[in-house]
Amino acid sequence: MKLPEISTDTINDIVGEGILSLKGKDYLQVAHRVVRFRYMNPEATIYTEVEQVGDIPYVKATIAEGYDVRATAYKQVKVGGKGAAAQYPLECAETGAIGRALALCGFGTLSGDLDESDQLADAPLVTGK
Repeated sequence: MKLPEISTDTINDIVGEGILSLKGKDYLQVAHRVVRFRYMNPEATIYTEVEQVGDIPYVKATIAEGYDVRATAYKQVKVGGKGAAAQYPLECAETGAIGRALALCGFGTLSGDLDESDQLADAPLVTGK
């Protein structure tokens, strides 16, 4: 599917609407990262699948262009979590895995490692193309 022509400024405006301040850092919501990713990489694909490691389910997100894998990231499915994760644990894990994979592709800034225990795993900043 061919996407309509949109200027980088317009994409940045759309993406900029998705910036939140979480834990004192700018955080770009995953849906807005996907918008930017799709316009900058129209031939790329985001694949997700559920994998089991022992008794723990994870969602794996892979970003690829053709047969070239650009990034792979995981997010644990936590049943009984807080907020939206309590009601939609699989969907929240999928969104988290996609967000991490996009951050690894440069659609965000990774601060620290991917352990979210006391900080955000990725706090993306909007920059020009």
